[in-house]
Amino acid sequence: MSDRTLRQVGFSALLLALATLALITYLSFCDWNDFQAFSAEVERSRDVLEQVRGILDLVLDAETGQRGFLLTGREEYLSPYNTAVQTLPGQLSELEAILRYRSAAEREAYSELRSLITAKMEEVQQTIAARRSSGPDRALAMVLSDRGRRLMNDIRRVSHSLETEANARVRAGVKTRDQNVRKARSLTLGAAVLLTGLVCIGFLALRSSGLQRDVLIEELEQAHRSEREAGELLEATLYSIGDGVVTTDRDGKVRLMNPAAERLTGCSEKDARGKPIESVFSMMDEQTRGFVENPVRRVLRENRAVKLASHALLLSKSGQETLLDHSGAPVHAADGTISGAVMVFRDITERKRGEERVLQAAKLESLGVLAGGIAHDFNNLLHGVIGNASLLKDYVSGPDADAILLGIQTSAERASQLTQQMLAYAGRGRFYVEPVNLSDLIRELLPMLTASIPKQVETRLALHSDLPLIDADRSQIRQLAMNLIINAAEAIEGRHGLVQISTNVGEIDETALSASEAAEDARPGPHVILTVTDNGAGIDETTRRKIFDPFFSTKFTGRGLGLAAVLGIIRGHKGGIQVISAPAGGSTFRVFFPVKTTRVEAAPEVPERLVKGQEKVLVVDDEEVVRETTRRALEAAGYTAVLANDGQAALNILAERPNDFAVVLLDLTMPLLGGAETLPQIRKLCPGVPIVGTSGYGHEEAAQRFGASIDDFIQKPYMPAQLRHKIEAVLRVVERPTT
Repeated sequence: MSDRTLRQVGFSALLLALATLALITYLSFCDWNDFQAFSAEVERSRDVLEQVRGILDLVLDAETGQRGFLLTGREEYLSPYNTAVQTLPGQLSELEAILRYRSAAEREAYSELRSLITAKMEEVQQTIAARRSSGPDRALAMVLSDRGRRLMNDIRRVSHSLETEANARVRAGVKTRDQNVRKARSLTLGAAVLLTGLVCIGFLALRSSGLQRDVLIEELEQAHRSEREAGELLEATLYSIGDGVVTTDRDGKVRLMNPAAERLTGCSEKDARGKPIESVFSMMDEQTRGFVENPVRRVLRENRAVKLASHALLLSKSGQETLLDHSGAPVHAADGTISGAVMVFRDITERKRGEERVLQAAKLESLGVLAGGIAHDFNNLLHGVIGNASLLKDYVSGPDADAILLGIQTSAERASQLTQQMLAYAGRGRFYVEPVNLSDLIRELLPMLTASIPKQVETRLALHSDLPLIDADRSQIRQLAMNLIINAAEAIEGRHGLVQISTNVGEIDETALSASEAAEDARPGPHVILTVTDNGAGIDETTRRKIFDPFFSTKFTGRGLGLAAVLGIIRGHKGGIQVISAPAGGSTFRVFFPVKTTRVEAAPEVPERLVKGQEKVLVVDDEEVVRETTRRALEAAGYTAVLANDGQAALNILAERPNDFAVVLLDLTMPLLGGAETLPQIRKLCPGVPIVGTSGYGHEEAAQRFGASIDDFIQKPYMPAQLRHKIEAVLRVVERPTT
């Protein structure tokens, strides 16, 4: 073959190599665009699933609130319904926006779902209105018509169809995305072989043709440069995506890791390459904390794509735990045999935390309604026990009688304290907010702590001398500190040990908030910090997850709410808590509260009014035992008590005798006409009369319902002496102007 022919063959081979390279570049770019498009489709389908499930949960919550209200007639049971009414329109609009560019079938299903939900919410509203206006029988008859159940079944059917379509799209998108990854890899491998062959042919032909060496070298360098650019493009594609990507050979040894995978595993690609996948990608179950088989091994064994089970945690080299959502798939050679595996994964920790927070908020809301109802009813009963036991002291005497009465009073007061802990856990406790210096409060507790902590445990204080104030309920913060410190002392378990209590001030940022418990309402900024550290036995991870559960204890049962109440107190003060502990390593509890930002104004001096204890007091309460106990307490103090069993009865009395009463003692929760509805009408009839609100609910919730119109508040159960002091206090205030 002539030199000219050889040169033509050589140049033709090199030109064909360049054309092949250009084609590969174009196809790689197209594959990348397809990968992005399918990934976006998967995310949209997942958004549809989340929205549909959220909407269905809201409708179920509305129905739950409806049932509770129809059975009891109590407005607080409508809280889930009211939340659903406010939230559903926005949720439905978000779902409509997601479905705007999807299939006609999904848009039709959405239209049907929206119509059904509208009808269902109208049905719920109608039964609620019937219960309010006509009583339970009329509302029950409407429920028994079965319209609501049929609507709910239709809503579930349409929701299920949308979820089925979205799930199918997720599976199809993931499958297509994995196929694209395999296709791109196969294309790259095949193209490399073809390019190598063409370059070799061109090189040999040009060399045989006697072409000058410098020209040949230039052509070869150009070919190698182009081949390298093609490889770099493919590498840039994998290295630029936000998901972690790891590929292995057929033995499960790492070939490639992109930067996202390096960040999540804590291992560099350089160190990982050639090592077994388990050495850089360690997996464990979130619930059992046990290590699980690496998904690459399953892919290689079964030669098929796999999806990780839920609750899969990646354990990085530094010990960081990351909740993952990812899948694995086999990589096939040109002859169809498996040549390795690829994993694509992402960090979903924040997404799950946002969800574990929405669910927790819903649980706390439900718990708050339950705790408030129990506390209200229970405190009404305890009021009779505590009040009558206190009054009975004036009628009986003797050591035995005093001991019996003291026992009754002590037991009832402990029961009352338990209801307060229930409210605190739900974030609805009694709050008398005032400026508090946390260092001063700890110093005040020291004598009590000394009596409560074993002698072999040393307490060491490191209290900030110029600590900013916080807005807090002093008694609640005192309970929190006592619980934490005594808990730390008990963790030392009878040995000689140390509990260190310190206070300081510092900045709490978003990172610290995300790693804290009970910090849903906390905001970044300056906080006062209480730290309690012990050198006791420490806490393992399984126990740490349960320490804030009500009645949980590693020592014995029947301990009470303990740290669960601590969590509620912190939540109610818009703070947070961090727990740092390890077995045999002691424990640190770090609590932070926002610094008070407003100035403390001096209270204005109020001229006193002589109180003789002879005025008339109108007692308005639907519980007979409360009315009678209160009457005896007032009469024992020299007052005249007039009783009314509901709001309307009180208004009738005041309409006939508007100037007879010095004080009105008004209960919050009563049938027919409650305290919040009665209060403004009392103001119209008797503008100058002081009104003391009373309730088995906590002060904060009662204040929300009564508003700013009451002069003072006393929570049930209360002692006769507490009631007398409260009446005297409001009577000392300058009389209200009668405008």
